[in-house]
Amino acid sequence: MANESSPFQKFDNNISAGIAVISSPGNYWASNLNATGQALFDNGVWLNLLAGTKLSFNFDNNNNSSVSKTYNNSSASSFGLTGGYAFLVDGKYNLIPHIGFSYTNQLLAVNENSIQQFIIEDPAYNYSFGLKNEMIIIPAKLKIALDLNFNIGDHQSVVPNSDNGTLGHYNYTLYTFTATPAIQWNFAERFTIIGYYQFNYNFSNSMNSPNVNYPDIGVSSSQYLMNNYVQNALGINFGVLF
Repeated sequence: MANESSPFQKFDNNISAGIAVISSPGNYWASNLNATGQALFDNGVWLNLLAGTKLSFNFDNNNNSSVSKTYNNSSASSFGLTGGYAFLVDGKYNLIPHIGFSYTNQLLAVNENSIQQFIIEDPAYNYSFGLKNEMIIIPAKLKIALDLNFNIGDHQSVVPNSDNGTLGHYNYTLYTFTATPAIQWNFAERFTIIGYYQFNYNFSNSMNSPNVNYPDIGVSSSQYLMNNYVQNALGINFGVLF
């Protein structure tokens, strides 16, 4: 187990902020700004607090030909807390099983020929289970990690009805598997830089699929919600060690 002599405390006690670029099939691009603080305590408890905001700047719904004339944007905010317990192996390996909770809220604006047609609000409560694997390459200087995570998102979407403009409420569950390899370099006594790649595979249930048709522009709400899709992210954070 981790203790006060754990070499990973020289990496895992930090506050950082950074940016990531997110992409997925269908000409979807987004930027994500985040701030995170993590701590590995003497008793082996590991905590990670995260807040972020996302802004997409071009997507046309997964390259679906029926909505090729629509160019849309979305914004989102999120915050969450993850906690786990660190097991130190041979002095240079760290295994951290963890669980987490987060809240996200996303707004999707659907436009046709630069004219906004409607907005979907998509808030979600998320529960996650994962395993973080860490290995020290150079003591106190260089570390690599692989974080595996499974997330269950309880979505409660608000979708405008196409016939009379009233709001409909739709609940669905989105499952996400995430793999995040990362590298961390402590380039000074109190400063660190973290680079990472993140792979996300999202899939959903179909029991209560929200599907409101908008015949005037040839789209439906199910084309924006509950899709099975892949997202990739490449990011960098700069942090202060404590």
